Amino acid sequence: MAVVLIRLRWAIRRRTISSGFQVRGVWVLAALFGLGAAVLSAALVSFARGDGAAVMGLLYESLLFSILAGWVLIPLSIPSLQDQIVDPSRLETYPMSTTQKVVGLGVGALLSPTALFAFLAALGPVASAGLPVVGRLLTPVLAVLFAAACVLVSRVIQAIFAGAIAGRRGRDLSVLLAGTLGLGFYAVMQALPYLVPADGAAPTVSPVVTSLVGWLPGASVGRAMVEMQGGALIPAIGWVGVSALWVVALAAAWVWAMSRAERGAGRGADRSARRARAGLALPPLVLRGVRSPQVLAAASQHLRYMRRHPRLLQATGMGLALGAFVSHSFVGSDWLATGAAFSAAYMAIMIGGGMFNFDGQGIAYLHVAGSGLKDALAAKQAVVIGFAITLGTVFAVAEAAWRDQWRNLLAALLFVVGMALWTVAASVLMSTRYAFDADRSSANRYSAMGPSFAVLGWVIVGMGVVALLYGLAGMWVPRWVGGLVFVAIAGLLHRLSLRRCESVLERTPELITDKVPAPA
Repeated sequence: MAVVLIRLRWAIRRRTISSGFQVRGVWVLAALFGLGAAVLSAALVSFARGDGAAVMGLLYESLLFSILAGWVLIPLSIPSLQDQIVDPSRLETYPMSTTQKVVGLGVGALLSPTALFAFLAALGPVASAGLPVVGRLLTPVLAVLFAAACVLVSRVIQAIFAGAIAGRRGRDLSVLLAGTLGLGFYAVMQALPYLVPADGAAPTVSPVVTSLVGWLPGASVGRAMVEMQGGALIPAIGWVGVSALWVVALAAAWVWAMSRAERGAGRGADRSARRARAGLALPPLVLRGVRSPQVLAAASQHLRYMRRHPRLLQATGMGLALGAFVSHSFVGSDWLATGAAFSAAYMAIMIGGGMFNFDGQGIAYLHVAGSGLKDALAAKQAVVIGFAITLGTVFAVAEAAWRDQWRNLLAALLFVVGMALWTVAASVLMSTRYAFDADRSSANRYSAMGPSFAVLGWVIVGMGVVALLYGLAGMWVPRWVGGLVFVAIAGLLHRLSLRRCESVLERTPELITDKVPAPA
């Protein structure tokens, strides 16, 4: 049965690859990024000899662990990117054991562009200078173990969260854990410059810490390669065994998490449904002034999704927690606006990348009630803009107080408003043209990956415009003048984009209704 499941997943994968240029482009991008990571890995391992062994070895192990950590953080911070080609919850009635499901789903998940990236990144040292023949022969084995560890750790996290989010408390806990993981990973990345001095000397951390890094999942593969580069074959084989044990342990954890979710499926949902029937959910206070009943209903519904829908809740939590900490890196001695603008853009991306993706059957209810998708889009994008501006404002005030940059606060607030409008201008286009059901597997999910990178590129361009206007305005006029110019530009682009999308939805609502909910 596990073989049948593997063949099923591969058949679905082949069909999606041949379904369009965008899906094939994802594979090409994964291969290109994987080759780039492979070149970096080969360079680090090549120099992990002699005096540079400690520094280069630590950097290589940290690189592999960072890639593996991305497999944990990306599904948590961007839940819409979770792989659901074969939804485990749909296999509960199939005549197969949990172990067979894990084997089938795990091996099938290795046939994915993200797994290809991980495999190529770990395969790079095969071309390293000075690596013994035995090391070159063992490198493909280590690459497979690394890719398997990446796949398994991601599936374990998703399986644990799938069981946790059945109830309200579990959903809140999942958001807290997601934020903790994200902040912890960010803190480690911020600390790396202090661990490895610029003069190339040995790391300033204690030998205990450097030795513990190798025991982390993924990093053990790097430790094996470093040992083989140094000619220590026996320790290298031992680290290969450690990497294999990590794969076995993660597979066992996935079996446990999946079996636990199958035993307890539906309990939390039943309790939530009973609580929902106990009282009437009225529009929140912030929306009481909205006059249009259609806009009010759609905005209230989207706010409810942000509190109740598991994946949008995760995205909101990560946008609040991780966005503020990452944006802190953009604030220099006199650049408050750049950090504040990025915090607004980060939140807008997290909760506005697919505004219709979380509606599911709610799209059908909108049609039954006679409400058009035009009003729904207007309401959803207004909610996204409101949250983005709120986070950016709080961030700007906090940073101004922390760094004593009150003189730049007005300009920062204007750039926050402008960046929220700038980002949502692209998000509404993506939400209209490339909608998909976040709760179910469909080919539309992969067609949205290319536009997602386009939105990121649009945000990068916007940050460049912010930096340019902020810097130039400070030379001749007050910086808030630059903020006003950016608000005017972003507001015009946002208005044009929104009107265009509303017109498209009025003419062809099938762009949304044929994709959300996804066909069974």
